Amino acid sequence: MRGNRRSPAFWEPIIRQFRLAWRLFNDRRVPFSAKLLPVFTLLYILSPLDLIPDLLLGLGQLDDLTIFVASVYMFTFMCPRSIVEQIRREMDDEDAINDEPWSEDDEPPRLPGSDN
Repeated sequence: MRGNRRSPAFWEPIIRQFRLAWRLFNDRRVPFSAKLLPVFTLLYILSPLDLIPDLLLGLGQLDDLTIFVASVYMFTFMCPRSIVEQIRREMDDEDAINDEPWSEDDEPPRLPGSDN
């Protein structure tokens, strides 16, 4: 993955993968056995046992981050393909709705309790 890390286009696929994993984790159709991977990953990250001790600044945190990102991708791979594709389509539909530009006829959203 190359590119400018400051660009939103660089981070978009990563954020999208995390959103997908979060929805899969909360979906009742995903088997419990698949949901154990993110749970065990979180327990590993929070535990004092590490492959590379956190005392080595940078490297200690990098191994936790690498394991976390890899587990998100592995969890998505372990989920039933039909459910993953359905949730991806739902996310695409939501993103398409959110990306539609406003027309001048649209009323801007109002905050609760405002009189404007």
